[in-house]
Amino acid sequence: MANVGLTVLLVDASGKAITSLLAPLEAGGVSNPLDVRLMGSIPEAAGTQVADSTTAAAGTANSAVLPAVAGETTYLRGFAISSAIPAAAHSGLLTLSGVVGGPLFFEFNELIQGQSVMTVSFVPGLAASGQNQVITLSLPAITGGGATAIAMWGVQL
Repeated sequence: MANVGLTVLLVDASGKAITSLLAPLEAGGVSNPLDVRLMGSIPEAAGTQVADSTTAAAGTANSAVLPAVAGETTYLRGFAISSAIPAAAHSGLLTLSGVVGGPLFFEFNELIQGQSVMTVSFVPGLAASGQNQVITLSLPAITGGGATAIAMWGVQL
């Protein structure tokens, strides 16, 4: 299984980069429910890089946490989850909490054809719901499922 990344840059008819898709919404008094930022608005080297990685035995719950820091906002840049091959196909609902617009939910499927892997990226980063806010990714116990591993990474500014 290969992981593929895709970056999209929107341009107008003249070839000029569109810098805000939110302007028409904000002009009409509609607020943006997510903390959407332009690509490159969080420089790669800015802030403090944070990460967490955990493992769990077959059939048990698993979660990873990006810690809170007083006076700073954590931005989740991505996460990956994998599982060992289960005896039968199973699925579980991942819950991403502590983020703007959250909690967010992702279905994770454990397949018997091989190791299951899910990778999700947020470019340049999905903001925590506020300063000094923990971001948590949780997978409940999947009865009959395989052992799991979760990794998540981000930056604090």
